[in-house]
Amino acid sequence: MQICGKPGDVFLFAQNLWHAGSPNRSDFTRRQLFIGYSPIWMRPIDYHAASPALLEGADPIRRQLLGAISENYFKFYVPDESMVPLKELWLGDAASKSEYI
Repeated sequence: MQICGKPGDVFLFAQNLWHAGSPNRSDFTRRQLFIGYSPIWMRPIDYHAASPALLEGADPIRRQLLGAISENYFKFYVPDESMVPLKELWLGDAASKSEYI
């Protein structure tokens, strides 16, 4: 399915939706800002790790948002609680009281 838009349009979609770009056959230069957040276990093919300069001085929440939770790739699928501080921020005390959340 092809999605077309006008300049200034915004498209929102889940990153696990198969998607791709297409050639620009118009006479206009296209610019795009692509921001994506996805589950920790889902890794884009063109972004494996944040740069050391970006991570320097980053707090735990920023490290989680940048995907830097562990050197052990298995932890992307089964992270320790300390690796996902956003969970506690979102759920508050409930996050520490249930092993199933």
